[in-house]
Amino acid sequence: MECLQREGPGRAFLLRFHHGILVAIVLRANEDSVSTRARVKPLFDMATTAYTLDRMKRAAGKHRLVAVVHGRVQGVFFRHFTQIEATRLGLTGTVENLPDGTVRVLAEGAIAPLHDLLAWLQNGPELASVSQVETLWEKARNEVDVFHILR
Repeated sequence: MECLQREGPGRAFLLRFHHGILVAIVLRANEDSVSTRARVKPLFDMATTAYTLDRMKRAAGKHRLVAVVHGRVQGVFFRHFTQIEATRLGLTGTVENLPDGTVRVLAEGAIAPLHDLLAWLQNGPELASVSQVETLWEKARNEVDVFHILR
């Protein structure tokens, strides 16, 4: 793969893969001569990038969200719809009614779907009226394989 780009009068660069490394070969033409000078500049090392992406994937692994939802959240199918939303997002965990009238959600998964679930919890299903959501973020414990309703 090669791609020639022009930067201006008398200057261009060529992009090329060379032994797994994307390099830019900068070509400069002198105004008083016809010859060009080339300078090779590594831009992208595939091995280093693969290692970095692997580290990013591991760092972006599973997290745990513990949320306590306050408001009119019991008797309005909050747990049922939370289970549907969490399952749709590919999360695992539990949801349960607490004796003080709140609902506790323990969800594990990737950080982006957890944030999506948290945004959904701020409103809840149609019949619910959420006044506050307390959150706590932890490392995943991998205690459950599906998302299910307790109590």
